Amino acid sequence: MSLRATRRLRPFLIPALIGLATAPALAFDAVPTASGAVLAGTRWSTDYFVVDGVSAGPTVMIVGGVHGDEIAGARAASDIRCWSIARGRLVILPRVNVPALGKGSRLAPDTTHSDLNRNFPRHAGDAPRGALARALWAAVEATKPDVLLDLHEGFDFHKQNRRSVGSSVLFYPSRANEERARRLTSAVNAGITERNKRFSLLRPPVTGSLARSAYERLGVVSMILETTKIQPLHVRVGQHHLMVAQLLHDLGMLRHKAPAGELLSPDDVPLGCAERHELAKAGSGTGAAPVDATPPEDPTAQTGQ
Repeated sequence: MSLRATRRLRPFLIPALIGLATAPALAFDAVPTASGAVLAGTRWSTDYFVVDGVSAGPTVMIVGGVHGDEIAGARAASDIRCWSIARGRLVILPRVNVPALGKGSRLAPDTTHSDLNRNFPRHAGDAPRGALARALWAAVEATKPDVLLDLHEGFDFHKQNRRSVGSSVLFYPSRANEERARRLTSAVNAGITERNKRFSLLRPPVTGSLARSAYERLGVVSMILETTKIQPLHVRVGQHHLMVAQLLHDLGMLRHKAPAGELLSPDDVPLGCAERHELAKAGSGTGAAPVDATPPEDPTAQTGQ
């Protein structure tokens, strides 16, 4: 059964259908356990998850929750940890800045270098500023990803308000980076009818950001994916899902059989933790608690990046 058909039948699933959608590595109601934690035992402790395909391939690192009031990125990354891939490896840090997420604040509380996305090496020989940035930078160096995606949110649509980077993909100027970024914006824009709400391509990411430093210092293809916070949460999370899925498809990492070079639609996005849980509930008739308990949406405004 295709993902498209599975989603159409969600309200009518019976137990016999559970587990038959795309031969996922996890049962629909299963949640992967953390592979480990960064800064375990401290107030900065944050889990990471490693998802391996059945064969070798690229490594993609996905980061969410750098700013604690940009909840869509954290929720999308948390959901992606249940994706099943054909090849390569996903390394996912869904809730990077746990203290800021707990406060619903852009800035980390009770620390000198409070804006995490300004604390990464700006020049050769620089060290990251602060314990969390140092640990995250060490994780990137150890992982050696081929691509790094950092999921963020802006306060307004960039096409309507140039002070915001909402609804944009930020990349460091290079032909390879621009090609990949253009594919992501083309996929997500195909479903957006209002032109002034479509995604823009912007460059470069802000100085001191994880994405910019990863490219400049480590040579990692890196992008910041920005949704727009004034939209409904499910829309923003879905846009993050689609852009990440498009990248993985272009790298040949997804299980489905969409032709190479095709732009994906939301129906092509792999089943995540939340959807697996809903399918399991529909099939079993249980009212189990949601699989992913993340903080409620916070109305605090922020600028993105």
